[in-house]
Amino acid sequence: MGLSALKGASRMVAEKAVTVASTQGDVTAQGKSQVLVNAAGAQIRVTNGTIELHAPGKTVFKGAGHTFVGPGGGGVDNTLAQGNLKACPTQDQGAAAGGAALL
Repeated sequence: MGLSALKGASRMVAEKAVTVASTQGDVTAQGKSQVLVNAAGAQIRVTNGTIELHAPGKTVFKGAGHTFVGPGGGGVDNTLAQGNLKACPTQDQGAAAGGAALL
């Protein structure tokens, strides 16, 4: 079976389930700018060299192992401000009144 559009867009629509399969070869989905798969509010988008996963619920990766490598993420500035830390006078008084040790 072949389906093609020589000019303009082409759509295949079905009321029931649609299965695309090859028993002895590959199945390829290709688009000029993106490939988009949608189902139940979740989607996989391949565009501009990026794979995006969007889901209204949790995303689960199943496999014998997972390796996440390459660029990504952002830096965090975890430096402390300069100066001396001072205790809260109200907390100190309450702790001392209760017999707690002060540091």
